[in-house]
Amino acid sequence: MHRHAYDRRIVGRRIPTVVNWGGRLQQAEVVRWFEEYPNAALDRGFRQHLAALPLIAHLAKRGRVTLLSHMEVAVELMGLPGPPDSRGTFYGAPITNVEGPIRYGRVVVGPSWDHRDHQFEFLAGLAHPDFVRLQNAVGARQGSHLNRNQLIDAFHLWCAEHARADYFLTTDLRLVRSVRAQPRHAPRVQLLSPKELLPRLLKSRDLRLRDLLSFAAAQWRTGGRGPKEHPLEQLRSLSRHLNRRQGIERGR
Repeated sequence: MHRHAYDRRIVGRRIPTVVNWGGRLQQAEVVRWFEEYPNAALDRGFRQHLAALPLIAHLAKRGRVTLLSHMEVAVELMGLPGPPDSRGTFYGAPITNVEGPIRYGRVVVGPSWDHRDHQFEFLAGLAHPDFVRLQNAVGARQGSHLNRNQLIDAFHLWCAEHARADYFLTTDLRLVRSVRAQPRHAPRVQLLSPKELLPRLLKSRDLRLRDLLSFAAAQWRTGGRGPKEHPLEQLRSLSRHLNRRQGIERGR
Protein backbone atom coordinates (compact mmCIF):
# COMPACT_ATOMS: atom_id res chain seq x y z
CA MET A 1 0.00 0.00 0.00
CA HIS A 2 2.81 2.44 0.87
CA ARG A 3 4.24 2.43 -2.64
CA HIS A 4 0.83 3.26 -4.15
CA ALA A 5 0.44 6.15 -1.70
CA TYR A 6 3.27 7.92 -3.52
CA ASP A 7 0.88 9.27 -6.15
CA ARG A 8 3.10 12.30 -6.78
CA ARG A 9 6.84 12.73 -6.61
CA ILE A 10 9.39 15.26 -7.75
CA VAL A 11 12.28 13.91 -9.80
CA GLY A 12 15.38 15.47 -11.32
CA ARG A 13 16.11 15.03 -15.03
CA ARG A 14 19.10 15.99 -17.14
CA ILE A 15 18.08 18.47 -19.83
CA PRO A 16 20.38 19.37 -22.76
CA THR A 17 20.62 23.14 -23.16
CA VAL A 18 22.92 25.95 -24.25
CA VAL A 19 24.71 27.94 -21.53
CA ASN A 20 26.81 31.09 -21.65
CA TRP A 21 30.19 30.11 -20.21
CA GLY A 22 32.72 32.95 -20.13
CA GLY A 23 31.03 34.75 -22.98
CA ARG A 24 30.88 31.65 -25.14
CA LEU A 25 27.76 29.60 -25.84
CA GLN A 26 28.28 25.92 -25.08
CA GLN A 27 26.12 22.81 -25.15
CA ALA A 28 25.63 21.38 -21.66
CA GLU A 29 23.23 19.41 -19.50
CA VAL A 30 21.39 20.93 -16.58
CA VAL A 31 19.27 19.19 -13.95
CA ARG A 32 15.67 20.34 -13.73
CA TRP A 33 12.97 19.04 -11.39
CA PHE A 34 9.55 17.86 -12.54
CA GLU A 35 6.38 16.42 -11.06
CA GLU A 36 5.63 12.76 -11.76
CA TYR A 37 2.39 10.89 -11.14
CA PRO A 38 3.35 7.19 -11.06
CA ASN A 39 -0.21 5.93 -10.51
CA ALA A 40 -1.58 7.66 -13.62
CA ALA A 41 -0.73 4.69 -15.86
CA LEU A 42 -2.52 2.16 -13.64
CA ASP A 43 -5.87 0.57 -14.44
CA ARG A 44 -8.78 2.96 -13.92
CA GLY A 45 -10.66 0.55 -11.66
CA PHE A 46 -7.61 0.10 -9.48
CA ARG A 47 -7.09 3.87 -9.27
CA GLN A 48 -10.56 4.13 -7.70
CA HIS A 49 -9.24 2.13 -4.75
CA LEU A 50 -6.15 4.33 -4.53
CA ALA A 51 -8.23 7.51 -4.62
CA ALA A 52 -9.45 6.73 -1.09
CA LEU A 53 -5.93 6.78 0.41
CA PRO A 54 -5.54 10.58 0.76
CA LEU A 55 -8.88 10.76 2.59
CA ILE A 56 -7.85 7.94 4.95
CA ALA A 57 -4.59 9.80 5.64
CA HIS A 58 -6.61 12.97 6.32
CA LEU A 59 -8.74 11.09 8.86
CA ALA A 60 -5.56 9.95 10.62
CA LYS A 61 -4.32 13.56 10.79
CA ARG A 62 -7.61 14.55 12.41
CA GLY A 63 -7.36 11.69 14.92
CA ARG A 64 -10.40 9.93 13.51
CA VAL A 65 -8.48 6.72 12.76
CA THR A 66 -5.13 5.33 13.93
CA LEU A 67 -2.69 3.95 11.38
CA LEU A 68 -0.44 1.09 12.53
CA SER A 69 2.74 -0.23 10.98
CA HIS A 70 5.63 -2.56 11.83
CA MET A 71 9.38 -2.58 11.30
CA GLU A 72 9.12 -5.25 8.59
CA VAL A 73 7.10 -2.84 6.45
CA ALA A 74 10.07 -0.44 6.45
CA VAL A 75 12.39 -3.33 5.57
CA GLU A 76 10.16 -4.34 2.68
CA LEU A 77 10.17 -0.77 1.31
CA MET A 78 13.96 -0.47 1.36
CA GLY A 79 15.39 0.19 -2.08
CA LEU A 80 12.19 1.34 -3.80
CA PRO A 81 12.95 3.87 -6.56
CA GLY A 82 12.21 7.57 -6.49
CA PRO A 83 12.67 10.34 -3.92
CA PRO A 84 10.08 10.62 -1.16
CA ASP A 85 6.86 12.54 -1.51
CA SER A 86 7.31 16.12 -0.27
CA ARG A 87 4.17 15.61 1.84
CA GLY A 88 5.89 12.80 3.75
CA THR A 89 5.17 9.08 4.03
CA PHE A 90 1.51 8.27 3.39
CA TYR A 91 0.62 11.92 2.71
CA GLY A 92 2.20 13.01 5.99
CA ALA A 93 -0.26 11.10 8.18
CA PRO A 94 0.90 10.00 11.66
CA ILE A 95 1.75 6.29 11.78
CA THR A 96 2.21 4.33 15.01
CA ASN A 97 4.81 1.55 14.97
CA VAL A 98 3.65 -1.51 16.88
CA GLU A 99 5.50 -4.44 18.39
CA GLY A 100 5.32 -7.72 16.52
CA PRO A 101 4.03 -10.99 17.97
CA ILE A 102 7.65 -11.97 18.71
CA ARG A 103 10.64 -9.93 19.88
CA TYR A 104 13.81 -9.87 17.83
CA GLY A 105 16.50 -7.47 16.62
CA ARG A 106 18.07 -6.56 13.30
CA VAL A 107 21.67 -5.86 12.37
CA VAL A 108 22.50 -4.01 9.14
CA VAL A 109 25.77 -5.49 7.90
CA GLY A 110 26.60 -3.12 5.06
CA PRO A 111 25.56 -1.79 1.63
CA SER A 112 25.83 -5.24 0.04
CA TRP A 113 23.58 -6.81 2.67
CA ASP A 114 20.62 -8.47 0.96
CA HIS A 115 17.90 -7.65 3.45
CA ARG A 116 15.20 -9.53 1.53
CA ASP A 117 17.09 -12.83 1.62
CA HIS A 118 17.70 -12.48 5.34
CA GLN A 119 14.08 -11.49 5.90
CA PHE A 120 12.87 -14.57 4.02
CA GLU A 121 15.23 -16.92 5.91
CA PHE A 122 14.11 -15.49 9.22
CA LEU A 123 10.37 -15.73 8.49
CA ALA A 124 10.65 -19.20 6.94
CA GLY A 125 12.10 -20.46 10.23
CA LEU A 126 9.08 -19.40 12.31
CA ALA A 127 6.69 -22.22 13.14
CA HIS A 128 4.16 -20.53 15.42
CA PRO A 129 0.65 -22.01 14.85
CA ASP A 130 -0.92 -18.59 14.18
CA PHE A 131 1.76 -17.77 11.61
CA VAL A 132 1.29 -21.15 9.90
CA ARG A 133 -2.48 -20.57 9.81
CA LEU A 134 -1.99 -17.21 8.11
CA GLN A 135 0.50 -18.71 5.66
CA ASN A 136 -2.28 -21.07 4.61
CA ALA A 137 -4.72 -18.15 4.41
CA VAL A 138 -2.56 -16.22 1.92
CA GLY A 139 -1.37 -19.29 0.01
CA ALA A 140 2.27 -18.93 1.00
CA ARG A 141 2.78 -22.70 1.18
CA GLN A 142 3.05 -24.12 -2.32
CA GLY A 143 3.89 -27.78 -1.88
CA SER A 144 7.24 -28.00 -0.11
CA HIS A 145 8.12 -24.41 -1.04
CA LEU A 146 7.29 -21.05 0.51
CA ASN A 147 6.46 -18.01 -1.61
CA ARG A 148 8.53 -15.04 -0.40
CA ASN A 149 5.99 -12.25 -0.95
CA GLN A 150 3.08 -14.20 0.46
CA LEU A 151 5.15 -15.24 3.48
CA ILE A 152 5.75 -11.55 4.20
CA ASP A 153 2.02 -10.88 3.75
CA ALA A 154 1.28 -13.56 6.34
CA PHE A 155 3.68 -11.92 8.80
CA HIS A 156 2.07 -8.50 8.27
CA LEU A 157 -1.31 -10.07 9.02
CA TRP A 158 0.11 -11.71 12.13
CA CYS A 159 1.38 -8.33 13.33
CA ALA A 160 -2.06 -6.79 12.70
CA GLU A 161 -3.73 -9.57 14.68
CA HIS A 162 -1.27 -9.12 17.53
CA ALA A 163 -1.90 -5.35 17.59
CA ARG A 164 -5.67 -6.05 17.62
CA ALA A 165 -6.23 -3.85 14.61
CA ASP A 166 -9.79 -3.52 13.36
CA TYR A 167 -8.81 -3.64 9.70
CA PHE A 168 -5.86 -4.63 7.54
CA LEU A 169 -5.70 -2.04 4.78
CA THR A 170 -4.10 -3.20 1.54
CA THR A 171 -4.04 -2.30 -2.15
CA ASP A 172 -3.15 -5.91 -3.02
CA LEU A 173 -6.55 -6.99 -4.33
CA ARG A 174 -5.21 -10.43 -5.18
CA LEU A 175 -4.30 -10.90 -1.51
CA VAL A 176 -7.82 -9.90 -0.47
CA ARG A 177 -9.37 -12.43 -2.86
CA SER A 178 -6.95 -15.17 -1.77
CA VAL A 179 -7.72 -14.74 1.93
CA ARG A 180 -11.47 -14.58 1.38
CA ALA A 181 -11.27 -17.85 -0.54
CA GLN A 182 -9.77 -19.58 2.53
CA PRO A 183 -12.40 -19.11 5.29
CA ARG A 184 -10.98 -22.02 7.32
CA HIS A 185 -7.79 -20.03 7.93
CA ALA A 186 -9.41 -16.59 8.17
CA PRO A 187 -7.36 -13.90 9.93
CA ARG A 188 -8.73 -12.27 13.08
CA VAL A 189 -8.57 -8.93 11.27
CA GLN A 190 -10.64 -7.87 8.27
CA LEU A 191 -8.76 -7.37 5.01
CA LEU A 192 -10.11 -4.39 3.11
CA SER A 193 -9.08 -2.32 0.14
CA PRO A 194 -9.12 1.49 0.63
CA LYS A 195 -12.36 1.75 -1.36
CA GLU A 196 -13.99 -0.90 0.86
CA LEU A 197 -12.83 0.76 4.08
CA LEU A 198 -14.69 4.05 3.56
CA PRO A 199 -18.24 2.59 3.89
CA ARG A 200 -17.14 0.88 7.13
CA LEU A 201 -15.87 4.19 8.49
CA LEU A 202 -19.12 5.89 7.50
CA LYS A 203 -21.11 3.22 9.30
CA SER A 204 -18.99 3.51 12.45
CA ARG A 205 -19.17 7.33 12.17
CA ASP A 206 -15.38 7.60 12.09
CA LEU A 207 -15.98 9.40 8.79
CA ARG A 208 -18.45 12.27 8.88
CA LEU A 209 -19.56 15.11 6.64
CA ARG A 210 -17.28 17.60 8.38
CA ASP A 211 -14.31 15.30 7.66
CA LEU A 212 -15.18 15.31 3.96
CA LEU A 213 -15.51 19.10 3.96
CA SER A 214 -12.19 19.61 5.74
CA PHE A 215 -10.52 17.17 3.33
CA ALA A 216 -11.91 19.03 0.30
CA ALA A 217 -10.71 22.33 1.78
CA ALA A 218 -7.22 20.92 2.42
CA GLN A 219 -6.98 19.56 -1.13
CA TRP A 220 -8.06 22.91 -2.58
CA ARG A 221 -5.59 24.79 -0.37
CA THR A 222 -2.55 22.60 -1.14
CA GLY A 223 -3.40 21.35 -4.61
CA GLY A 224 -2.23 17.90 -3.50
CA ARG A 225 1.32 19.23 -3.06
CA GLY A 226 3.69 19.44 -0.13
CA PRO A 227 4.54 22.62 1.79
CA LYS A 228 6.05 25.38 -0.35
CA GLU A 229 9.12 25.59 1.89
CA HIS A 230 10.02 21.95 1.28
CA PRO A 231 13.34 21.76 -0.67
CA LEU A 232 11.82 19.55 -3.39
CA GLU A 233 8.92 21.94 -3.90
CA GLN A 234 11.35 24.87 -4.11
CA LEU A 235 13.43 23.02 -6.71
CA ARG A 236 10.29 22.24 -8.72
CA SER A 237 9.16 25.86 -8.56
CA LEU A 238 12.57 27.19 -9.62
CA SER A 239 12.83 24.65 -12.44
CA ARG A 240 9.36 25.56 -13.66
CA HIS A 241 10.38 29.23 -13.84
CA LEU A 242 13.62 28.45 -15.68
CA ASN A 243 11.93 26.02 -18.04
CA ARG A 244 9.38 28.65 -19.06
CA ARG A 245 12.15 31.11 -19.80
CA GLN A 246 14.01 28.58 -21.93
CA GLY A 247 10.98 26.94 -23.54
CA ILE A 248 11.44 23.54 -21.88
CA GLU A 249 8.02 21.90 -21.60
CA ARG A 250 8.72 18.46 -20.15
CA GLY A 251 11.47 16.58 -18.36
CA ARG A 252 12.10 14.20 -21.21
